[in-house]
Amino acid sequence: MNASKSVPIAIWWFIWFSIIVALVTIHAVLAPETGGNSTGAQRYLPIGPLVFSTLIRWFVLPRFSERRRAFPLFIAGLAMAEGTGLLGLFLVPGMETTYLVLSLMGIAQYIPVFVAKLDS
Repeated sequence: MNASKSVPIAIWWFIWFSIIVALVTIHAVLAPETGGNSTGAQRYLPIGPLVFSTLIRWFVLPRFSERRRAFPLFIAGLAMAEGTGLLGLFLVPGMETTYLVLSLMGIAQYIPVFVAKLDS
């Protein structure tokens, strides 16, 4: 791929949708049947990636006007939002559904409608 070419909008949508499907599938397959007890700071640890993801989406990503420069931040932000759901599944088994919903909300803010405004 030529460095001057931008990523097509269809790829942005495909990646966004694939991450949602993958996260829900992972939770459906790997979710524990009984929730465990988690105490202390460990239960709040999955919030960290979600906060960074939100900061990327609303404060860093709008500063880029070209698709090819915004795409890596799009991927990083999606990965952090997805990380919230995965950390919630494995570190806080009693609250995995809560962190799944928070993760899906974090991913939803990356819906690629903003890509059309970016320069090719």
